[in-house]
Amino acid sequence: MTEAELRQAHEMFTDLWRLYKRFGDSNNTDEYWNALSKQVEAYRKKHTSRLSDNLLNQILDEFERRA
Repeated sequence: MTEAELRQAHEMFTDLWRLYKRFGDSNNTDEYWNALSKQVEAYRKKHTSRLSDNLLNQILDEFERRA
């Protein structure tokens, strides 16, 4: 991996962690799901790799399971 690829991966994992930390305590309210939806849209625009999409989908599945 190049230095640029490592920085990009670090940023992706950091953004995923922040999303998980912020929304990991799922509650089943419209406000929660609307805020999560906006963050997911922003994340997907920023991170477009298959890995980032797969990891994000796993996290979202977990949030739905907990709700």
